Order: sequence, then C-alpha cells, then structure tokens
Amino acid sequence: MTNRNSTNKNNTSSSSKSRTTSNKVSNKRTSKKKKNKLNLLNIMVFLSIIASFYFIYQVMLLGPIEKTIRYIVVFIIVLINIFIFIKNSKLLNSKRKSLSNNLLFCLLTFIFIVVNFTLGFFTNKIYSYAANINKDTITYSSSLVTKSNNIVSDINSIKNAKIGLLNDNDSIENYKIPSNMINRYNLLGTNDLIKYDDISTMLHDLYNDSIDYMFISSNYKMMFGEMEEYANISNDLKVIKTEEKKYKKTNSSNDYLYSDGNSITKPFTLLLMGVDSEVDGLNKNAGVHGDSLILITFNPSTMNATMVTIPRDSYVPIQCFKDKRRNKLTHAAWYGSNCMIDTIEGFTDIKIDYYVKINFKGLVRLVDSMGGVEIDVPKRLCTDSSSRTGEVCIEAGLQTLDGEGALVFARNRHDLPNGDLDRGQNQQKLVKAMIDKLKYIRSIDKLSKILDAISDNLDTNLTTNQILSFYNIGKDMLNIGHSNSGELVNIQSLYIQGNGQIIYDPNLKLSLWNYIIIEDSLNDVIKTMKSNLNDSSLIKSFEYSYEDDYYVPIIGYGPYKNNTWIDSLPNLIGESKEDVIEFLEKNNVKYKTKYVTDSFSDYNDGDIIEQSYPAKTALDTIGLLNITILNKPRNSSNSNISDSKDCSNSSNNNSICYLPSFIGKDKSYVESWSKKFKNTLKVKFNEISISLYPNRKIGTIVSQNYIVKTHLSKIDVLELTIISE
Repeated sequence: MTNRNSTNKNNTSSSSKSRTTSNKVSNKRTSKKKKNKLNLLNIMVFLSIIASFYFIYQVMLLGPIEKTIRYIVVFIIVLINIFIFIKNSKLLNSKRKSLSNNLLFCLLTFIFIVVNFTLGFFTNKIYSYAANINKDTITYSSSLVTKSNNIVSDINSIKNAKIGLLNDNDSIENYKIPSNMINRYNLLGTNDLIKYDDISTMLHDLYNDSIDYMFISSNYKMMFGEMEEYANISNDLKVIKTEEKKYKKTNSSNDYLYSDGNSITKPFTLLLMGVDSEVDGLNKNAGVHGDSLILITFNPSTMNATMVTIPRDSYVPIQCFKDKRRNKLTHAAWYGSNCMIDTIEGFTDIKIDYYVKINFKGLVRLVDSMGGVEIDVPKRLCTDSSSRTGEVCIEAGLQTLDGEGALVFARNRHDLPNGDLDRGQNQQKLVKAMIDKLKYIRSIDKLSKILDAISDNLDTNLTTNQILSFYNIGKDMLNIGHSNSGELVNIQSLYIQGNGQIIYDPNLKLSLWNYIIIEDSLNDVIKTMKSNLNDSSLIKSFEYSYEDDYYVPIIGYGPYKNNTWIDSLPNLIGESKEDVIEFLEKNNVKYKTKYVTDSFSDYNDGDIIEQSYPAKTALDTIGLLNITILNKPRNSSNSNISDSKDCSNSSNNNSICYLPSFIGKDKSYVESWSKKFKNTLKVKFNEISISLYPNRKIGTIVSQNYIVKTHLSKIDVLELTIISE
C-alpha cells in the first residue's frame, strides 16, 4: 500500500510537472504570437500615419488650388487614420482572435498607405515642376574673345595687348566676371585695359584691330549673328577663355522684377519674351537676341486679354544706354532682361507686372507635349530647325503643327510680305492656338508632360504660389469655353503701326533698318491696354453694312494721317555750301566749316567734300558737325563728270572714288552716276513693298549694302533697295 501510494504520488508529481512545462511553452507561444501581431499592426498604423502626413503636406503646398476640396480631403484622411488607430486598438485587445480580421485590416491599411504615397508623389511632381519654372539662380557666362587669325590661344600667353571691357560696374557678364578673370590671370601686368560705354563699339573696334581682345557675353553669336556685317562672327572670332558663375535672384531694383507672391486675382500685365539659343534649357541670363516680344494684359474678372507684338526693330529710348539714347529695341536685350523690361515700360508708360522668358527650343517641346496646335498657315514657310541641323518647312493651309513646325511659323520672316511685322502677327496666332489647346487637357499625365517641357526652358518672376493660382483662372476659362463652345478667353489683338527708316548706328558704325513707331497708333494701343487693366469692357461699337464683309477693326492699325519720321542727316557730299548751311541752320544743327584747296577735284568750288557725321545720322544725336568745303582756284577747270573714272585701284584717293549715299534718290540718278564707272562697278536694284514705307514715293531708294565713303575698289556689287508697288 505504502509503495503503491508512493508510486501514485510520484506519478502525480510527474504529471503536474509535465503540465506545468506544457503550459509554459504554450504561454510563450501565445505571447510570441501576440507580440508578432502587436508589431505588425502597430507598424501598419505607423506607416499609415507617415503616408498620410506626406500626402497632406504635399496637398497643402498647392496653396490656392481648390482650398475647400483640399480641406475636405485632409479631413477625410484624418478620419481614416483615427478609424485605423481605433480599429487597431480593438484588434490588439480583442479576446476573440481572428486571423482573417487581422489580415483584412492589414490589407486595407496597406492599400491606404499606397494610395497616400502615390497621390503625394504625383502632387509633389506637379508642385516641383511649377516651382522650377521660377529659377532661383541664374548662370551668367562671359568669354574673352579675339579674332580667329590671332595665334594666341591661351589666356596666360596674352602679353602687350589691348583688352576691351564694358564700363558698367553693375553688369555681371560684361564687368564682374571679366574683372575676376583679369585679376586671376594678372591681365593688367603688361596689357592695356580699354573701357567702353557700349558693347557694339567695342566689337567694331575688335574687328578693326583697334583692340586685340574683348570680354563679352558667351552668347555673342546669337546676339550679333543676324546682322549682315557679323553674319560670319562664329568664324571671325575665337574664344580664349570662358567662365560661368551662378547668382541668386534678389529683390533689388537692379535685378528682375520682384513679385509679391500674392495669388493672381487682379488685372495684370505680362511680357512674353521669346529668345533664341543654341542649347536646351533656360537657366542662363546670357545676353540674348530679343527675337519675340509680346505684351499682354489680362483681366481675371472679365476674362478679357489684349495682346500686342512689339516690333523688335522699334526705334525707342534704351533705358540702360548712356543718356537713354534711341536705338533698336532688340539691342536692349544685349544687356539683359532688366534693360529690355525697363525700356518697354519707358516708351509705353505701362508697368510690367510679370515676365515670361521662353527658349525657342522649349517652345518645340511645349507644343509637342500639347499634341500640336492647329494653325492656318498662309504660305509655304521654311527656317532652320531648333538645333540648327537642317531646314524645316511647313506647307500652306489649315493643319496641326508639331513643335518644329510651330517654330517655323513663329520664326520665319524672310518669306512674309511685311517681314518682321507679319511674323509678329503669326506669333500672336500661335499664342492664341496654344491657349485654345488647353481646353483639351484632360489627364494628369499630359499636364505633367507640359510642365516638364516648360520647367527647364522657361523663366519667370511669378512665384510658385502665383503659378499655381492660375489653376483657378484656367478652370474659369474652361467653364466659359465649354459653355460658349468657343475660345477660352477673349483675346483682342492690337497692332503698333510704324514706318521703316534707315538710321546710322554710331556704335556699330552701320546704317540699320529701324521701325519708327507712329505715336497715334501707340497711344491707341496704350489706351486699350490700360482700359483692360481698369476693368473696362473691351467691346467697342462700330458700324458696318450687311452688304460688306464683316471684320473686327484692329486697334492701332490705322490709317493715321500723322506719320512719324526721324529727321536725319542727308549725304552732303557734292552739295553746295549755301544749300547745306541753310539746311543745318533750319534744323538747328551746330556746325563748323573748314576749307580745303584742291585744283583736281571733280567737285565744284564751294561744294561739300567731307562731313564728320555719316549720312542717315539722326539729327538729335549730332553734337558738332564738321563740314569740309572745296576751295577751287579760279584758273582750274572741272573734270567732265560724264568721263569714265578708274577707281579700281584703292590708292586712288580722289573723292569721286568713295561711295555716296543714295538714300532718297531714284533709279535714274544712280544710273547717271554709275555711268562714270561702267567698266568697274556693277549695280543691282532690289525691290521692296511700299507697304513697309507708306509715306515714301515709289521708286525711292531706301537702303544700300555698303556704307557711305566705302572705296569703290572694295565693292563687288552695289545693291540698292528700291520701293515698288
């Protein structure tokens, strides 16, 4: 009995120990499962909160876009997170364990996390594109150049040379970067530094060997390449050294226009600047060729806009030139966007709120990203491609143009009847077509492609918040466009009327074609634009007969009775002293006379044989005009002017062998003059439409391909442009 009881006790003890051990193992497993479940569920909740905060942060960056909708979205996201947190707590504390419930919770939470991160990513992408449009920094680039025949190719080898530098302490490309290069390479050691008030005079002196080197914007080929005299500048000059430096945009008056960052809700003005460049991207402020200038006013409350192309050859006061002297508007672009904007504000009396500068290569990408634009092309047009790798042509007719085709339409001027004026109208048509194409944007993917296309090739002073605020304007435009089945915005095209005139540029030492704006036309344009900025209606009353074709008159087109003309100095050579002095005194031109005796001159006694200012110089730019008068002895005889003269030898310094000015003369006058050189001189007449010179007579010569006082031995073919019907 005792043994049996003992045995039972031992068995009972052993069984108890076994159960205890089993319970411990079971508790450990349960604890591990709870811990694993706890970790997984908490991790999912944590990731959900992180993803939600990421998405909410990106949504809040969108500022003015759909504030109510965004706040509702944020509220829903927060509610979902609260629900997830509560559900997670219940699952962790639940006594009834359900693997399926846990898996379903984790799956739904995972989907919520993925949706948050995905939407946040795309929102961030759009915001980044918008933020990149306003470039925080600008890269300035300056080059030290010389003539190609110079054997020196290393900046450290420059000795005993004359180096040109623009005398402008505020210019980064033309003074600050060059000054750093001068100090770094010790160029002042054995060299002379020649300072200039303008770039064009410095370039002229380099070509004429008055200086050996000059500092200039690295984009000099685009700046001067379209001028006939510098058409071969890429081969004429070579670069010795180029340096770049990034500068952060500031809000100073010497920098780009400062934007206050407020959302766009009030009427504003915008200057659209199309610039030509050999490279993709627009993070550089290199001096450029102002190829396209469109001034726009927009009224968000009325959805009315005015748009006028400002001819780049407009003869206006350039604000950054010494004494604000008048010159071609496009030359202001050589000194940066500030000079261009200040100049346009100066002669229009319209404050420019914002600017948008787009690279033409960016225009190609933008049009392609939009799927092309529909344009009615008036005639077959051809220009170089955006990469300058070949010719691109577009045919006449209504068609959808791709990026390269749109660039041809915007750039071509040589094949158009009125040249640059018609090109300006084409550029306005392209802008309208692009705005109209916006109503077909339906997907985030297409919007993303458009923003990607412009982010690198467009710069503006609009802040990111202001760029995003255009969403609300765009939404209103789309609503109006759909409800009216018409254009998204009422755009009124304006026109600046003017006349073409050849004026001598004292810095370039060239006679150049300029566009002289008719003041009445400009005033009408300004009045209309300011009216739009003041919330006034653009709709004007006008009369028409139902029997006639209906058309909307273009404000600024005219006709105007009072044409503007710049008084300029004529060619005085060969004119009598009495006539010349009468002209000078009548026009209040200060002059000084000098007499020279020459028995063998072909001119008559008392004729003018030299003038210190070339023909076509604007009278208001003349300081003191020196005129040389022939004093011919009485016993000398005049040469017969009809006799043939031999001017083929450049050593012949007879005054008759130097080219006079034929501007304002007719064909018969030139033919009579050229008979003296029938064996050595060829003359060609090129016709031009009178529409470009409405106040000149048919048959009048308006330009010549060689400047006055060129020796006839250096002339291959004298080409004269004459007005025809």
